Amino acid sequence: MSNSIRWNGVSNAERIFTDGVELQTSYAFWMDPWHLKFSRSADLPGHVTLNIDYNYLLHLHTFPFQTQPNSYQVGEGREGTPYQRARADLTYDQGPFSVTWTVRYVGKSADFVKDPGLQVYAEDAIAPAYFAPVFYNDLIVHYRVPTRWNGKADLFIGADDLFNVLPPPNAITGNIAGPDGSALYDLGLYVFAGARVRY
Repeated sequence: MSNSIRWNGVSNAERIFTDGVELQTSYAFWMDPWHLKFSRSADLPGHVTLNIDYNYLLHLHTFPFQTQPNSYQVGEGREGTPYQRARADLTYDQGPFSVTWTVRYVGKSADFVKDPGLQVYAEDAIAPAYFAPVFYNDLIVHYRVPTRWNGKADLFIGADDLFNVLPPPNAITGNIAGPDGSALYDLGLYVFAGARVRY
């Protein structure tokens, strides 16, 4: 007499390979905007901080079957995963006020499948085949309200995509079939305001 167990199920054996380069830098100094004076010490009323983050995606390959290393899906350079991305934040802080200007960069990307082994690439049938690079500008102003208790109160107003740069056509698909630009491209100008209180 023998007993045997048969298991019917799905095994997720995918493998993802990715690599790239990321560069980050920061620089800060003090300034007096009314007299155009700059200093590296805290002897001026305003403080300026510049942060820059740059990413270059070299590879993003998805292998559906680990036993077929030559069959993979190419993700780099497509609308959800462009080769280049960057962000720069410039903040001026003085007294209870602070202003931050942000510039976001989304590099050129393809609107077609780039997987190896395809006899006909969609690039031949889609026009335009590539999404052009996009720059977004954001602005936010904070005012820290003086309080009589140990908490903090912050009033703010700002705008994302200040110049109303719309996303490229077909860039946002809801991730129906492959990469999607929902996390990268804005839908247009977005204005907001609010308050935060800590106590």
